[in-house]
Amino acid sequence: MILRWFLLAVFISATVTVAYPSQPLFNTSLSYEAGNFPLDVMAADVDGDGDADLITANRGYRWVQEDSTISILENKGDGTFELRTDFVIGLQPTSVNPLDLDGDGDLDLAVTAEDGFLYTLFNDGNGLFGTKIGYFLATYYFPSSAAFDADNDGDLDLAVSDYAASKLHILKNGGDGGFSIDASHSLAAQPTSVCFSDFDADGDLDLALANEGGPSKITLLKNEGDGTFANSGSYGTQALAARSILAADLDLDGDADLIAVDFSDSTVSVLKNDGDATFSTEVRYPVGRNPTSVTASDMDGDGDPDLVATNSHEHSLSILLNLGNGVFAPKIDYEVGLIPVSVFACDLNGDAHPDLAAANYFSSSISVLKNKGDGTFMAGTRLKTGITPAGVLTADFDGDGDYDAAAANSLSSTFSLFLNKGGGTFDPQAVYPTGNLPVSIHSADVDLDLDVDIVTVNAEDNTLSIIPNGGNGGFVGKLDLKIGMHPRVVSLADLDQDDDPDLVVADDSLNAVLVSLNSGYGTFGPPVPYMIGEAPFDFISKDFNGDKNPDLAVVTRESNTLAILKNQGDGSLVMQAQYNTGTEPLAVYASDLDGDKDQDLIITKKHIPEGTEGNISILKNGGDGTFTPGGGCQGTSNSSLSFAFDGDGDGDADLAVVNPRNNSISIFKNEGGGIFADRTDYGTGITPASLSAADLDRDGDQDLFVANRSSNTVVVLENLSNNGCPVKRGDLNHDCFFTVEDIILELNCLTLNSGNCPLVLTDVNCSGEATGADLISLLRAVFLGTPLPCP
Repeated sequence: MILRWFLLAVFISATVTVAYPSQPLFNTSLSYEAGNFPLDVMAADVDGDGDADLITANRGYRWVQEDSTISILENKGDGTFELRTDFVIGLQPTSVNPLDLDGDGDLDLAVTAEDGFLYTLFNDGNGLFGTKIGYFLATYYFPSSAAFDADNDGDLDLAVSDYAASKLHILKNGGDGGFSIDASHSLAAQPTSVCFSDFDADGDLDLALANEGGPSKITLLKNEGDGTFANSGSYGTQALAARSILAADLDLDGDADLIAVDFSDSTVSVLKNDGDATFSTEVRYPVGRNPTSVTASDMDGDGDPDLVATNSHEHSLSILLNLGNGVFAPKIDYEVGLIPVSVFACDLNGDAHPDLAAANYFSSSISVLKNKGDGTFMAGTRLKTGITPAGVLTADFDGDGDYDAAAANSLSSTFSLFLNKGGGTFDPQAVYPTGNLPVSIHSADVDLDLDVDIVTVNAEDNTLSIIPNGGNGGFVGKLDLKIGMHPRVVSLADLDQDDDPDLVVADDSLNAVLVSLNSGYGTFGPPVPYMIGEAPFDFISKDFNGDKNPDLAVVTRESNTLAILKNQGDGSLVMQAQYNTGTEPLAVYASDLDGDKDQDLIITKKHIPEGTEGNISILKNGGDGTFTPGGGCQGTSNSSLSFAFDGDGDGDADLAVVNPRNNSISIFKNEGGGIFADRTDYGTGITPASLSAADLDRDGDQDLFVANRSSNTVVVLENLSNNGCPVKRGDLNHDCFFTVEDIILELNCLTLNSGNCPLVLTDVNCSGEATGADLISLLRAVFLGTPLPCP
């Protein structure tokens, strides 16, 4: 009988594809690194595997050849993407078009660049690009291009706008992927963008250009039928600076309408085609500040095209849903990276709904937003705060058994309280005063009245604010205590073991940490300074040496050191050791990363030191509070703060890292023993500053609460691991049932060591290891309904 089950398992493993898509951990956008300063993003199947890959044109640092690149991010098949591959091309590329230039069935690339050339890159058949040909056009400032069949000969030609010379160049395809400059058209304005469609319904493709200068903001060039073009009119819209133009049949009357974005006036203009390439008076729709590009696609599945605009100076996308007949609803905004300049709509994950990819110029990243199917996108839940939230925490403030949240608002000199209504939904903020310029926030039962109080450290008036909880989640009054010369971080820990929380503050002017012991019921003794090194920037309090007393680990930004201060049992501290951290440590956090029951350290640094594994360093605890290097992780170039939590429910600590300039957090999954997988970046609000983790919706997994300094919001990121199912042995896909998919995932773990394989899921019979016997038990559960031996 056992042999029969084993042979069935072997048969399944041999006949079923065992690779399942990797699903995002949180309900928000994903972020991917592009080359430096991407100006254009497209999606197309460049590797011929049936799904859409991402392509960006990266302008790079000015006139630096090796930084002027095209990035290709291959789709894994589920709408998530591999790390990019870069191809150096010209100087400062500005636009990219995927098209089959040579008729071999795969997609090549046509790229415009600020060095005056149009470049063609030929696909070798698997998404790698070798042969490059350049065509000199004397175009020097932000040229753009469109690929279309100008002369109806079956191959794609190119139209390239020339901003500096106020011209449009037409390049004809010779049929073998080689181009010749066929014509150059002088224009009365400076073109910024070009699009094509058969505007006059005569069977050939015409051109429309958006212009930034001159009285005519839109120029129309009609095709004479042989690929030559004549200026057939212009439209002096109210736009001050038309940056992008698009053609789409918005009212479903069979002809192509025009859409243009106005950078200066922050609007999208719609001009409807009367059927003969004449256009009605524009209708303008407000979008976010300084839009730079627009795309059209049926986002909500109702059969008509909707609009999406990039808002460069609001760091967002505006979605305008088509109400029918080409009339649009007010915008809905989604935050992305810093300065989005290009957007493309495409079904990236194979669910038949168009998703969005946005190129973020200043973040040097691509934001990918998943369409839920109704024209709304995964983006977390945003709650308004005061001005410039700097710190955030989660705790049960009203005693109802679920986690609430609080954020310190630096420029408002307040903190915002968000009470959880249940299920991870929150009341609007309640606002309470603090001292001037709160920069750090912590919570504990300071006065021993069995509810959770708030403490902030305030950098402008050098005070601590102790804000007592009135007992039901409402806060009454505050007590301000003078402390230090420039306090920047506060924490609470019972240092003297008298069952009340004491205060610890890092002061980067005094080069010290200050300890103030709780005298009982929320009164504190005078602060005792402990000199650390230059500019202590962050600290964490944990028991590092196993003596049950909380010690301190402090990083100093100017001295580039980690200081370990040992607690002597009475709340007094002594320097135990100092370690070199590398250049400018910004943050330190502690957690048991390798499962040996002691607290390891995670240090986030501003720079990546020579010869190290990244700007996030792991220091392993020897068990006695001494530390040795334990590897590291490569964060983004602007990672600022690290945090540890069990994000995937496998029993070990994963890492979350804040990336302020990318508007994202990075998640590094712990693969066991403190070894971390490559990061996955998730979108937040604008300039995230701090985060906290808790099971906000009571579904058994850790959600995230992130404070965003520049958008004055906190965002709730729901963890999708359990989807309401508790962690259960054998239920590897967290769908609350034992199915064939669980068998396949178990096989992945046993035979390929691939997937999410913690013992809490795979060790079905509780033997302490995952073996074939667990697979047999799971097969019986799925096919016979036999209860698992160790549920």
